[in-house]
Amino acid sequence: IEDERTMVEDPLKFRRAPAQTSPEIVHRMYYSQWKVGELLKASGKEYDLVFRMRTDSAVKGLRPLKDLVGNRIWVPDNCPVMGWFNDNFSISSQENFYKMVGTYNNLEKHYNEGADMNGEPMLKAQLRHEGILENVARNRHINVALVRGEKPLRLQGVWMDDQLHQTVQFPE
Repeated sequence: IEDERTMVEDPLKFRRAPAQTSPEIVHRMYYSQWKVGELLKASGKEYDLVFRMRTDSAVKGLRPLKDLVGNRIWVPDNCPVMGWFNDNFSISSQENFYKMVGTYNNLEKHYNEGADMNGEPMLKAQLRHEGILENVARNRHINVALVRGEKPLRLQGVWMDDQLHQTVQFPE
């Protein structure tokens, strides 16, 4: 393991977490996002938009990408917890992406300040910490579904006219 912080040394210190959430999984999720940010920085490449998506997600619908460029952080408006947004997907500027993936370096700080050890509360605390919480735009045109189960998802995608057109077949 490259960064020893990827393992939660004492998971019991993170007691405020929903029953279905392992603090170690949350820790690893934010580590992997942070690592992607480090690799992106090392590449020296600049992008108008950066997508952040969990591996158990599939994009079912999206606005035209040209409409998403700017300082907003676009998230789907389908979080089951009112007043929050899903931690599984976002589209943002590269600058805002780096701020979001900084969550990893602040997990313990956010927890000590009252955020539960769960994806959404930690991300919200990070966005507040970075002063960009007001940049979040929930959007009903961004449709992302969680894909879980034993049958694999079949996903085909094609980029045309600056927009993702895809066919998603969910397991039956």
